Amino acid sequence: MSAAIALASLCACATEADIAKRSQIEPDSAVSKAIGEAQAHPGAYPTFAQFPKKPTDMRAAGSWDQARSSLSADAAKLAAVANQAAEIPDPDAYAKRLRATAGLDAIPVPGPETTAELDAYARELRERATPPPPPK
Repeated sequence: MSAAIALASLCACATEADIAKRSQIEPDSAVSKAIGEAQAHPGAYPTFAQFPKKPTDMRAAGSWDQARSSLSADAAKLAAVANQAAEIPDPDAYAKRLRATAGLDAIPVPGPETTAELDAYARELRERATPPPPPK
């Protein structure tokens, strides 16, 4: 039975010609030649001594768990703050308090003092105004 499986698996293997026919690499290209060279002369396998050493600047496994716990606790605190109802103060009272704190109520608002000055100002604005162009 195992011989039949081995024979079936060998028949299913693609030949190099089949692989080259299905690939998008030109047979006469430099890439094709480099692949053939690598197949003909495979490099040496690395030894365990050639593997890089463990980095020294990595934190210990326990500190990862501490950071996760700390992050989870901070997330819970943030969620609790986010679920609190926002209290919006009276905007007029807030503005009055700020103006009083800054001393802005003591500064007089510039503008015409009398009705005559107001009328003169309005007349001047009307004289300077230009009407819009007529529609086309």
